[in-house]
Amino acid sequence: MTSLNQFGFGKKLSNPRKRTKYTYTFQEQTICRKAFEFIYDVKEYTLDSLQKHLQSQGITPRVHGNKGRKAPNAFKFEEVKNAVQYLINYASQHGIPQPAGTRGRDTEPTIFLPCSDTKDALHKRYVESCAQSNIRALGLSTFKDVWLRCIPHIKISTPRTDVCHICERHRNAIRLAVGDVEKLRCTTAFQDHLQRAAKEKQAYQQAVMESMTEIENVRRGYGPSIPCSSPYTKVHYTFDFSQQMFIPHHARQMGPLYFLVPRKVQLFGVRVDGVPRQYNYLINENETIGENGSKTHGPNAVISMLHHALLNFGFGEINCVIHADNCAGQNKNRYVLAYFCWRVLLGLHQQITFMMQIPGHARCLVDSSFAHIKRLYRRTDCNSIADLRNIVDKSCYSNNAVLFEEEETWMWLDWMEFFSSTFSPLKGLRDYQHFRFTQDRPGFVLCRKSNVDEEIPFKLLKCDPEFFDTNARPRTILPGGLTRERQKYLYQRIRPFVQDPWKDTTCPPVDIEE
Repeated sequence: MTSLNQFGFGKKLSNPRKRTKYTYTFQEQTICRKAFEFIYDVKEYTLDSLQKHLQSQGITPRVHGNKGRKAPNAFKFEEVKNAVQYLINYASQHGIPQPAGTRGRDTEPTIFLPCSDTKDALHKRYVESCAQSNIRALGLSTFKDVWLRCIPHIKISTPRTDVCHICERHRNAIRLAVGDVEKLRCTTAFQDHLQRAAKEKQAYQQAVMESMTEIENVRRGYGPSIPCSSPYTKVHYTFDFSQQMFIPHHARQMGPLYFLVPRKVQLFGVRVDGVPRQYNYLINENETIGENGSKTHGPNAVISMLHHALLNFGFGEINCVIHADNCAGQNKNRYVLAYFCWRVLLGLHQQITFMMQIPGHARCLVDSSFAHIKRLYRRTDCNSIADLRNIVDKSCYSNNAVLFEEEETWMWLDWMEFFSSTFSPLKGLRDYQHFRFTQDRPGFVLCRKSNVDEEIPFKLLKCDPEFFDTNARPRTILPGGLTRERQKYLYQRIRPFVQDPWKDTTCPPVDIEE
């Protein structure tokens, strides 16, 4: 008879099989495994792994297998960096940078992307760019997580964050439109406005890139080594005012100072985008054209500081492009146009192109430098104009402070009186966005409503160019200073909040009557 052991039956194993029986309970009642998984919302494989860990390790916390080492399927640093750089480049081309961070927070200034963009659409474009470069792309969830963690200041604009009043007016017209024909007409007008703003933004970015490329070529040895002796043709300037600041200012604001009016300091920036360098003019309250800090935003002040910047910080270029906002009282007026025409007549430039972006869509790099100043200003104690200068110099590598008392060539000049007798105003000035002045047509300005329209010539110079006096200069205007009442107010109400008041030189001594 054949033994059962010959067929493997009844044979004693070296490692006998051990089975563990588990009992599942809920509220002291025995239940089945399926009911236990349903009640505690546990998957089958999760419960199996818990039981396996209990058998091998006992009642101890579970430790992930990738702890202390990088997972084999994790994204590399270069792949994450590529996604971040893609978003930064996209924001630099299509974003609208804000002049400062969120109020009350010391964060990066927000950059708003267009309302039409979505994270899904941006991720699809990002995946396509990675496919062209043979780089592994991040998944959608990882892409969003990297965006939130690395560059949270880049956000997609919403109707509440779009500050353009024209856009808001178009939205209301679409919302209140009656009938499909009227709604289509309002939508088309809104699209035309956005396309026009995008073209002006593209023209600004192109001018900045051309200026950076030319100056970088000179630095690398592709051009003359001395900027002032070289025929630069694509230097780009931007100028604008920022919100005024106050001194003294403390990081921990004292309650009574909130209800007072401290010493006001105006901030005007002229940026040379190709370097890049931004020269920030700090104008103390007693140094303005008018009394008590008034008449600082008029044409005389703007042209005087712009003239000083081109004279001392310019590159001696023959052609330049200048950008500004659409503020009629500061930048878009007859006297600013007359000043550029006057520079071309004197031979200081062969050609000047003066451009403006659409109102509400005029954010530019000069606002970003202002944001660095305001961010450091909010968390720094500032008791004098010297402290404020240190804040400007330390805020960013491209920021430089310019003080009235330290610049011998900075003077207030009466440009309005000087140009009123020699240059005529331009009719319909607010309808145009582009102005060009060239030596080929001296005394004329070539105007365009957009960068795709034809130029329309207008004569600004009243006399013939050969009879124009190139040696005439505007007269100097002395600073208005502070009135007696303002000096008493600063001494009695503001000076007690100054830290180390004996070191403060911004407030002159006043004989206070008992």
